[in-house]
Amino acid sequence: LQHRYTVNDKTKISAWIKAHNMRNTGSWMDLQMRNPDIKLGLQDIGKIRMGCYWTAQRLAKAGLIPKMYIERCPFCNKNTPETIEHMLIECFRWNSIRHETTIFNIPRLYRTVTIDESTNNQALNQGRNIMVGKLLGGESKETRSLLAQSRDRYSPYMKELETGRFMNGIHVVRTLIIDRIKCSPTPLNQCPVDTMYLKLRDLIRAVRCCKTAAEERAVVQKESAGIRTSLKETNSQDVRFNNIQKLLYIYILGYPVKFGQLECLKLVASSKYSDKRVGYLGVMVLLDEKQEILTLLTNSLKNDLQSPDDYIVGLALCTLSSLASDEVARDLADDVVKLITSSRSFIKKKAVLAALRVIQKVPEFIEYYSPRARSLLGEKNHGVQIAATALLVEMCQLDFSAAEQLRKLVPIIVRQLRMLISSASSDHDVSGISDPFLQVRFLRLLRVLGTGSTMVADEINDILTQIMTQTDDSKNVGISVLYEAIKVTLAIPSEKSLRVLAINLLGKFLEHRENNIRCVALKMLLEAIVTEASSVLRVESTIVSCLRDADISIRRYALDLLFALINSNNVQRLSNELIEYLSNCDEEFKPGMTHKLFIVSELFSPSNEWSTALKLKTMYLAGEHVSSSDMFLFINNMCQDSISDISVRQYYTSVAYSGLKKKIELLKDGGFNKNDKFIISSIWLIGEFGGLLLDPSVPSASYDGDFKVTDSEVLTIEHPTPQDFVETLSTLASLYKEFSQIVITSLAKLVSRKVITDSLETRVLSIINEYKNDHDYEVQIRSVQFAKLLSESSNTSTQSALDTMPAPTFPIPSFSKDELNPASIKAKALTNIIGNEIGSFDFPGKSPTEDEVAKENKSTGATIFSDLLGLMDDVSPTNKPQQPQSTYTGVSTKSDISNQPFSPTPSLGVAQDLLGLSIYDSDQPKANKEPSPNVSVLPSNVSSQKGLASLIDNKDINGSNEYTKNATSPVPGAIVPDQEINNKIEPDTGFNLEYQVYSKNNIKIVMVPTKSPTNADVVDISSRFINLGTEKISNFSFQVAVPKNQRLQMLPPSGSNMGSSLDVITQSIRISNPLKSPIRLRMRISYTSDISGNTTDIAEFNSFGSLVV
Repeated sequence: LQHRYTVNDKTKISAWIKAHNMRNTGSWMDLQMRNPDIKLGLQDIGKIRMGCYWTAQRLAKAGLIPKMYIERCPFCNKNTPETIEHMLIECFRWNSIRHETTIFNIPRLYRTVTIDESTNNQALNQGRNIMVGKLLGGESKETRSLLAQSRDRYSPYMKELETGRFMNGIHVVRTLIIDRIKCSPTPLNQCPVDTMYLKLRDLIRAVRCCKTAAEERAVVQKESAGIRTSLKETNSQDVRFNNIQKLLYIYILGYPVKFGQLECLKLVASSKYSDKRVGYLGVMVLLDEKQEILTLLTNSLKNDLQSPDDYIVGLALCTLSSLASDEVARDLADDVVKLITSSRSFIKKKAVLAALRVIQKVPEFIEYYSPRARSLLGEKNHGVQIAATALLVEMCQLDFSAAEQLRKLVPIIVRQLRMLISSASSDHDVSGISDPFLQVRFLRLLRVLGTGSTMVADEINDILTQIMTQTDDSKNVGISVLYEAIKVTLAIPSEKSLRVLAINLLGKFLEHRENNIRCVALKMLLEAIVTEASSVLRVESTIVSCLRDADISIRRYALDLLFALINSNNVQRLSNELIEYLSNCDEEFKPGMTHKLFIVSELFSPSNEWSTALKLKTMYLAGEHVSSSDMFLFINNMCQDSISDISVRQYYTSVAYSGLKKKIELLKDGGFNKNDKFIISSIWLIGEFGGLLLDPSVPSASYDGDFKVTDSEVLTIEHPTPQDFVETLSTLASLYKEFSQIVITSLAKLVSRKVITDSLETRVLSIINEYKNDHDYEVQIRSVQFAKLLSESSNTSTQSALDTMPAPTFPIPSFSKDELNPASIKAKALTNIIGNEIGSFDFPGKSPTEDEVAKENKSTGATIFSDLLGLMDDVSPTNKPQQPQSTYTGVSTKSDISNQPFSPTPSLGVAQDLLGLSIYDSDQPKANKEPSPNVSVLPSNVSSQKGLASLIDNKDINGSNEYTKNATSPVPGAIVPDQEINNKIEPDTGFNLEYQVYSKNNIKIVMVPTKSPTNADVVDISSRFINLGTEKISNFSFQVAVPKNQRLQMLPPSGSNMGSSLDVITQSIRISNPLKSPIRLRMRISYTSDISGNTTDIAEFNSFGSLVV
């Protein structure tokens, strides 16, 4: 009867089971109980076996999705219906999941051949059906005990497990895609039980299956919505734990998850370590120190810092080190101190790093932590020592007095470093180097302590010599230690032999095959050249070879280093190398190279002819990158009789003509650039000095031969005729209208010189007349004017208008040697300490002349850069710069503010930014802004006692404002403003008052300090730079330095140019002063005047008093 029942069963599912050689029962339910993580996949297998699984083909036939999907798979977009077989074997949309699960159970034949009902190979169809049946557990009916015992990968039930994992992986993504293309809402009996993923792994798999960004966004948005709903509806820590993990993954993908911030704090409050770990991770990732919600974390951190579980304490310390704010740091400072003295190295290391964060936020705790940090240098645990050195370095950088105290530890540090080098512990050995990380940390601490101290330098010379001579440089590990030792050697006033050894090591690094090492060596040599130029010159050939390197960073540093190496002895050799490189270098290098080559031609030229030739070569090779100011410098040199005589003008006019003809040929091939300064200069030279070549009364100079630009670029010097000049210029004007204006000017000059024939003069006039109807208004006007002038050539005014141009009267830009090597500014003070004259190592082979010394010592008796580097140093009475006398109302001006006590702050060394000074340059490219129309400035004849506000309100300029007359400034140097303008005056402080900090050369600087409303340690200063003279000011630059215990931030100024008649530039300055020490400013003012030229001055102001802190 059973057999008869089976034979007579004509249902589709029975036929499908029979075709796939499967039993009527299976083990999928038992497997579901043993593998709950793939519950959804095993349920889908059960639905397939029972015939109730909805494929895309079945959904399309039921009208739930478009009919096109009856014969088309919506997941892989192939013209194949999605059947069970297609989904399990063929659909390439699920290849990534299939390769992780069922790929080993599918023969290669069925993976590469698409089989459907139209396939005629009956054996192939039957074999494929049997294989699908095995994937779905057709022979896997076993008892639970057998399931538990069997671990064979190829057993039937293991195949079914792999299929279950596959179905579980595609479940949600498949549901989302079908929901997107469905024609009507999914019936309730077909809705998935749970559309939110159960585990992080499932979410990651779903995201990886997405083929487009839109699909990924859909998955993330649906999951985020599910997480948000889950967090609102349940208070279970297990659910919250799972949701926060997924939120962190979503955050890594770049999607907003701010709604989970509070949930992270709830998870931190849990007593389980696993919950705290995820909660603290979420806090560190999703929060920052500026958010108010962070205050809710303080109590949890305090409780966890006192926990007996070391791992929980470690979590709290890591979080504190990552995002502690000022308030949190103050509240938990005592707990951190207690943990620093812990006997457990694991806790001690993390506590030291937390202390580092605390002193960064609250610097006054440095004295509290300093004794404990010093005791940690003798710890056996290297992790604690590394953390301790980081803490000590930060203390030295924040507080100079702490650095003075910590210098007593130098013998201990040297002893620890020597023991580390001589030890051979396998626990800390890295490629034969004993704990290079700790060695680097010790050396970094020695560099900070030894900067500016000859005593420390003497103590560490021996250990530095030992490191640089005994460390193996064949591995990157050894090179990192040597690099740090070299930095220490060059940053401190070490011995001459030791510095030479450091330079030799850097030269050896230049020949290393690793690009990063070579790049670092070039950068260090650039900083070392100021004090060790003669040693750096030994590797000149290696540096030149670096210009041809494939790495652009190496080429950049090598180029900067070559310019810094130039002196009067090697200028011709190196300039030839640079000119060769200019012809084929990167486009981004050319603007800087051209300007520096002009500087070289001015500073180190052996003769005027050589200087002119170098400028002309530079413009020929990169004329489009030459600035207008550099081109004007070349024109000025050609017009100066003291620089260029008649023979020089004849020769270089011929060179310019030959180069112009060659350029025209290139322009015909499409190489046109309207900003090519060589073309412009050449046209000007032909018009201005072409007559010298054509006038028979002028003796002709001997200039036969070729003009060598580079080895591959040689200009054959020609003897042009008047007709050659006219033909060349007319051809250029006809090809490119951009040069028409300067071409007709040069042609008019040639006619006025009476050096061309009448027929050529007639032709020139016809060329000029052609431009009378030009669309360019400027060209049209010029052609009409020249035609009128040339028609009246006998007129005296015409001859004077077209006569030879006199030497320009505009100020010539002044060049500084430091423009070739900005790093030299940092090393100026170091040269003082090691006993060398400032500037003696700037450029070897050339000593400063008396004129240069007099120019540099213009007002202060010291160079500008050395003065800047010593901004906060004590200045000797003989060299002390003049301070501007501050005037104020109602207070005697005889009090000498310079006599106020101030703790000395020696400058730091090369390794720090501008020797450690908090200095910022406001000279940045910026748009010129006109001053606000409602702002006025005190004129030069108005006493500084009268506030600027009185002029803003159009008050009487002679001081009719009664408040200004009678008020008494509480602080020396202050100017009391109008009470109606500023009603926030605090008579017991110096805030909200105007201070005249500088007044010289018709430049006045006024500052108004105010207290920051958000931070009591910050002083906001509003600065005004006022031009009281009639000249125009351009390139205005203002630099400020403050003592080391203060931090400075300068916002961009409103402009860099000031016109005459009381023009104003404004700028805001912020000073962080946590120790409440007197604010002292050292200022460097530089600008260019259209009358007096370049001006640079240094001034000091410390009249804010003790109330402005």
